[in-house]
Amino acid sequence: MMKIIKTTERKYYKYQYDSWTQPPQSVDGVMGRNSFAVETDSVFNSWKAYRAFDNNDSTSWHSAKVPCYLAWYNPIPLKISSINLIKTQKEITGTLQGSNDNVNWVDLASFTTIGTGSTITNSSNEAYFYHRLNISYSTYADAYGRYAVIYTMTINAQTRQIVEGTSSDYDFYRDINLYKTVQRTERKYFKYSTSSWTRPILTDSTGNGTVGASSFAVQASSESSSSYEAWRAMNDKYISGNYNWLSNGSDTTNWYEIYNEIPLNITNFHIYNYSATGSSAVPTAGKVQISDDGTTWTDIKSWTNSTTGARSQWDISLSSNTAYSKYYRILFTANYAGNNTLYGLNELQITATQKKVIEGTSSDYAFYVDVETYNILD
Repeated sequence: MMKIIKTTERKYYKYQYDSWTQPPQSVDGVMGRNSFAVETDSVFNSWKAYRAFDNNDSTSWHSAKVPCYLAWYNPIPLKISSINLIKTQKEITGTLQGSNDNVNWVDLASFTTIGTGSTITNSSNEAYFYHRLNISYSTYADAYGRYAVIYTMTINAQTRQIVEGTSSDYDFYRDINLYKTVQRTERKYFKYSTSSWTRPILTDSTGNGTVGASSFAVQASSESSSSYEAWRAMNDKYISGNYNWLSNGSDTTNWYEIYNEIPLNITNFHIYNYSATGSSAVPTAGKVQISDDGTTWTDIKSWTNSTTGARSQWDISLSSNTAYSKYYRILFTANYAGNNTLYGLNELQITATQKKVIEGTSSDYAFYVDVETYNILD
């Protein structure tokens, strides 16, 4: 039996607006085709609809009666902002209307006894394939009736097309049902590859980086100022110069966090104390924690330190650590001053290996994933 799977895919779309120039007409054309066209329901003699769109003030569309309409079509919907009546014979009254099928019409704007030099303003944001001036009255009349006469008019508009959007940038969406048949199932094998890792050197141009992104980054519970940012304990300038991370001295929970996109197995932290002699910021006790998401932390080591001199070196050994984690955090619980509020590091060096997932084989793998290949049914 064929396996058929139904899924729903959400497609996002948005409107794209582009400038549009009214094309000059020499014929009415055919409404609903692939080019701009015009039409009317009333023509006096041979004064056809296109003559209002030919950019010629000496020719005109002349209706044989009122009420009547003058309509136009564009193959890409138009969002009209205004219509300028460049030249008319007397004044007209009516409504500007829009339609997407040339049958059902929506009133967009009304106008009353306007003529040469007047503007019809449309405040609607909707776009339509079809528009028309539906003229209900004209002040131009003789013994035989009333007539609408427009020599020249210009349409100010933008085209509106529908293009693909995204889940964060869209005007509307459609949920589409897809029916798939499973063509075949392929087993993909994977294994872990471990290799040595060298801690990157951070600089003023890299800054702390962004924890959780695609490159190495650090952050701390606080920073005393821009001169004591977390990255300064990762810049390899531990021999001379005042390059340190320093907390703000007011927190009671203090930590220094390391992030790497590829999980690390850290086996040692080699620490250089804060560079100031007799500094109360030297840490003397704390913990090392790891996390898979940067939110939930697990203790893997408690440590103490009795080396308190400026730039003195000491280690937090994690030789028994077998975990590979993206997030590591050194939590400080006591300092040289005994007040647990101020902490600093001159340099933090790391010994670690990294673990990547690579392709394996059916005889050499750590895990596998069964991947189904589908055919989409129309």
